[in-house]
Amino acid sequence: SHGVAGLSGVGGVGVSKRGAWLIEHYPACFGALLVPCDAPMQPPAVSAWGANMLLRLDCIPSEGFDPARGMTAGQRIAGEDVAMVAAVLEHGEGWLIPGATVGHYLPVQRTGSRWFVHWQRGLGVSWRLHRDPPQPGRLGVAWWAWGELLRRTCKVVTAWRPWPTVKYYDRLRDVAQWWGYLRG
Repeated sequence: SHGVAGLSGVGGVGVSKRGAWLIEHYPACFGALLVPCDAPMQPPAVSAWGANMLLRLDCIPSEGFDPARGMTAGQRIAGEDVAMVAAVLEHGEGWLIPGATVGHYLPVQRTGSRWFVHWQRGLGVSWRLHRDPPQPGRLGVAWWAWGELLRRTCKVVTAWRPWPTVKYYDRLRDVAQWWGYLRG
């Protein structure tokens, strides 16, 4: 049986149909990770979200999580959990345990499209920590990067339907991540 690591607290209470659809199709945005059985986390494909991680305490680096990332002061800069797990795996091992009982509270306001965009934008902001910002062109503006944002935005508009679709949300994800990268 497949475990859904990290989403024991939603239960569908108050979650809209669109929110339930988003959780099903984009579980990582909501702290869920589909894990078929107990599995070691191994680089480079480290899945480090969800609450069902087992990490050896003696393998956690003394500096801990990067305080510049995560949910701080209303901003979301993604990647703190992935960076931490990568550091742990350099010194030891970690496991994903789908059968562990975890109470992970997920507020209803974090189950819809707005949260999806916020979460994806946070990924884009974290790109700036690992990549250089877009190189400016004429008048100090990275015109090509803003043109790319406009191109992606047009794709979102053409993919919109009154009902949720993977195509629309994939394109919305691309725009939100790109926006986060540009605006940091």
